[in-house]
Amino acid sequence: MCLTFFQPYTVAASAQIISLNITKGTITEVFKAIEDQSEYKFFYNDNQINLNKRVDVNIHEESIEQVLNNVFRGTDITYKIVKNHVVLTNKTMKDTELPSTNQNRKRLTGQVVGQDGEPLIGVNVVVKGTTIGSMTDMDGNYILENVPSNATVEFSYIGYLQQSINIGNKSNLNVTLAEDTQKFPPPKESAPPIPAPSYSSRTTTPHHY
Repeated sequence: MCLTFFQPYTVAASAQIISLNITKGTITEVFKAIEDQSEYKFFYNDNQINLNKRVDVNIHEESIEQVLNNVFRGTDITYKIVKNHVVLTNKTMKDTELPSTNQNRKRLTGQVVGQDGEPLIGVNVVVKGTTIGSMTDMDGNYILENVPSNATVEFSYIGYLQQSINIGNKSNLNVTLAEDTQKFPPPKESAPPIPAPSYSSRTTTPHHY
């Protein structure tokens, strides 16, 4: 595998220029090369993207859209770019379990936000114990198809505490994720200062012999 890349020009995030020369590199290596030379970050569900697929990419001073179109040409992978976030989805994996005609299954929709109320982009939303999964879009919204009744849905995002919620009979579920403060422990307390030695103020009268 041959992999080289170049530093982009310092421009606005929406116009970042990418240069790549990768021969038989994995999708993971392509993502890392793009992240190393730009401000873009990739968000995806591991179950939907074949990260070990090998590709050839020879791009010189092109946009992120041209790079991704080259990488995913002929596949079912689609993407959305919001500022510096690239959200990838597989359009063929929406109904991987049972047909939607099954009366015991339904569509679940909702929004995921942080504690500040801002939408979280690229949150993994997965029905526990199944391959049914999705990711939040640019507005923090998600859609899950064919969700079993009383299923448990897991919400996970880097830097945030994972939540597992039993949906019961709900068809809409909004979630607020809390930051994982354990990943950023408070600084250790410094040792207390060593007290300065004390000296007696008593004077001693010298003896003369």
